[in-house]
Amino acid sequence: MGCKPAEYLAYVEWFTPYKLSLKPNHFLYKISKHCVQGEQQASIVPVELICQSVHLLPKFGPVALEEWKSSDVLDLCDTYYVNTFFEHLTYVSLY
Repeated sequence: MGCKPAEYLAYVEWFTPYKLSLKPNHFLYKISKHCVQGEQQASIVPVELICQSVHLLPKFGPVALEEWKSSDVLDLCDTYYVNTFFEHLTYVSLY
């Protein structure tokens, strides 16, 4: 008998692991897209393997780029902060 295929799948884009040190001015973790040879790594995974999602904030710098729009900023930005204050489960599981 073979394995039963997953009923539901999700497309997941991978990011670098966050460092255990928080940024001192805002206490958020910094992550970046996980790229190999210039391409962001992604997978199709069974939904039951997903523990939770996280809220990402683009790392703007002193000013946000004018070409960044809410519809495409996650595609255009390479570095983000994980918003640990967005949802209480994220706060609890990351600390």
